Amino acid sequence: MPIRIRLMIWCVAIFCVLLVAVSVILFRAHAEAHAGELDRTLAAVTTHFQSEIERALEVGEPLQPALQALDLSGAEVAGADLAFFDDAGTLVGGQPFPGAAPALGGSGGDAHAAESFQTISLPTGRVRVHTMPLVADGVTRGYVQSRVSLVALDSSIARFRMLLMATVAGGLLVAAVGSLVTATRALRPIADVTETARAIALSRGFGRRLEPIGQRDELGELVSTFNEMLDSLDAAYRTQRQFVDDAAHELRAPVTSIVGNLDLLERARDLPAEEQRAIAAETRAEAERLGRLVNDLLALARADAGLQLEQAAVELDRVVADAVRAMRLLAGDVALTVAALESAVVIGDADRLKQLLIVLIDNALRYTPAGGRVRVSLRRQGDEAVLAVEDTGIGIAAADVPRIFDRFYRADPARSRDAGGSGLGLAIARWIAEGHDGRIEVESAPGAGATFRVRLPLMESPPAPGTKAGSPRLTA
Repeated sequence: MPIRIRLMIWCVAIFCVLLVAVSVILFRAHAEAHAGELDRTLAAVTTHFQSEIERALEVGEPLQPALQALDLSGAEVAGADLAFFDDAGTLVGGQPFPGAAPALGGSGGDAHAAESFQTISLPTGRVRVHTMPLVADGVTRGYVQSRVSLVALDSSIARFRMLLMATVAGGLLVAAVGSLVTATRALRPIADVTETARAIALSRGFGRRLEPIGQRDELGELVSTFNEMLDSLDAAYRTQRQFVDDAAHELRAPVTSIVGNLDLLERARDLPAEEQRAIAAETRAEAERLGRLVNDLLALARADAGLQLEQAAVELDRVVADAVRAMRLLAGDVALTVAALESAVVIGDADRLKQLLIVLIDNALRYTPAGGRVRVSLRRQGDEAVLAVEDTGIGIAAADVPRIFDRFYRADPARSRDAGGSGLGLAIARWIAEGHDGRIEVESAPGAGATFRVRLPLMESPPAPGTKAGSPRLTA
């Protein structure tokens, strides 16, 4: 069942309970007010004639003459009929009752007879009867009775009841229509969200956006959040497509080179041995480049999948020493030195931290010409370990600095990947740094070299003496 229908039902149900409760209270108040007014009128008429007759009886006048001396015009003005009975209950004056006579207040001689109100149903309608005893010298001498028809009152109450029922029915109709319209208008942004989401699912495009509704409420927040989500998904989708396109392009080059070299060897079987060795060496280099690229892609895929890094105590100075020792074999004519090496222990994955440092050193060596130098340093600054790799290479343009950590990003031709890089190293380095709750920074200018700094939080207390780096498992 749609939400707007459920909201309408709930609104109508609540409004129905409210209207019915108010209508019942109004109806009871109206009926009781009119009935009370009628009883007071009857009591006033009956009391008036009771007092007149009792004064005559107290001076010794018989009941019949006292009745004949009464002026009954006051009862006619009030719309009441009068009847007078002796102490035996016999009608001695006034109007006879059209049906069975109502019961009187008591038997003859009963000094304790009391007044009473009765409602008698007749074929012509209901009648309200008020009876009071006529007492003289402590003895009941008779009864006076006033009567009034309830036909007009019942008709008025019936009309009022119908008016209330019509009001309740009309109110419920208005509530149903109003709540349905209100709910439909209020939920329209949700319908727009649903329609947009369905269109995106069918078209697989994230270019559509919801129109802002201009309301600062929950629905307005929903529309704004949905548009922000679409912006994020659109950016992620574009990045993914660009990444796939770049990966395909990067993979195509070594595969094409390998296939071309193999075809050449197959077609030209009489090539000199030296040329065959050169082709084999080039093929092997391309295969190794392809392997590095696949490994880097796998690492980034694991990062995107939320791969959790090892969490253990790592002596970062040992990692720096191992990485520099390994990269010196590839430094060639570039001087690779350690400028500072302070003791620092962090929580993380020793292998990944070494990979991060190797990426930064390899990047520095790759773009530093022969005769240049690359310096590595590790220092403690407050509660951080600062790992820096500084080179005297060609530098990076200011416009390219914010994007050098993007996957496959190509800066100026001087920093192309013709030297064998995969274009993913710095992206992997940033992932490793952020995976250790750290951050990576870069300072550079064209022709002035570049400095990469990695800031990692230090472990609160160093590992126990004799513990190997990365061996104890700790919880980050």
